[in-house]
Amino acid sequence: MVSGILLRIGIGVVAATVLAAIVGFFLPSTFEVERSLVIEASPERIHQFTGDLTRWPEWVAWLQDDPDLEVTLGPLVSGTGAGMSWISDGGDGSLTITRSDPAWGVAYDLTFSKNGYTSQRSLTYHPVPGGTEVVWLLKGDNGSNIMARYFVGLMPSLLGPKLDEGLARLKILAVQAEMEGVPEGT
Repeated sequence: MVSGILLRIGIGVVAATVLAAIVGFFLPSTFEVERSLVIEASPERIHQFTGDLTRWPEWVAWLQDDPDLEVTLGPLVSGTGAGMSWISDGGDGSLTITRSDPAWGVAYDLTFSKNGYTSQRSLTYHPVPGGTEVVWLLKGDNGSNIMARYFVGLMPSLLGPKLDEGLARLKILAVQAEMEGVPEGT
């Protein structure tokens, strides 16, 4: 009797696992999260914070949230080819700027060491009346990792609030620098 119950439980577990794998195979592997905010500052003023990795801890939420985060800057800290890496209990990774233009924005690749996934991200500037709209875009592909595909639909709710928080902090810094007339590039 007990062995029959255990057999049914075992079959149920195997069936549920197979079903989860089949469903996961058909889920999308790519994700995209986008947030934007109008900042009452010039693209060049905003770029002094986004284009220089030494300034990122002032506004990027992830760099402020983990007290055990150890960041190492690369030999270049601004411009194309600039990079940083980090070690944390939450995961290690690296970031490399692939494009940096004070009129256009910043594009960068972000790689997580644990799973080797690289996502493409950008902060682009779009002049609008009264300032600059900054669009922060994250795009990635979880490939054939079935379990990771289950998280694709959650990406906007997981990552979006951190993007909103970072943009809000960036706005405070850029508007303050614009009002104080701090020379751009300092």
